[in-house]
Amino acid sequence: MSYVKPLPFDRLTFMANFQGMEDLAEETIKSFLSTLPSLISAIDEAVRSANAAKLELAAHTLKGVVSNFYAEPSRLLAQEIEQIGHARSTANADKVFLELKTELERLHSALESLLNERTAA
Repeated sequence: MSYVKPLPFDRLTFMANFQGMEDLAEETIKSFLSTLPSLISAIDEAVRSANAAKLELAAHTLKGVVSNFYAEPSRLLAQEIEQIGHARSTANADKVFLELKTELERLHSALESLLNERTAA
């Protein structure tokens, strides 16, 4: 039995929120893509400095942002990191963070593809 990885985000649900306002959807995506590096950097810094409070806050922020895209795989990983920080720990955060970065790359690519499709249309 093969495992099928879930899609990086629920495109239909995300776009349904912007019916008639597709330009706003594009701006939302662009804004997210421009802030994503700083969101990743905040988690990275918290992991490297073993600062559980900052880890919790940075992961919580990212979790909220990716929720806007119905990006369940990224949201779940961010939530896992948030819970690690909430427990006032950073143990295993680096491993989960590696998974999260991979998932965020998938999300980034999927959102870029959506933007490219809209530009080509």
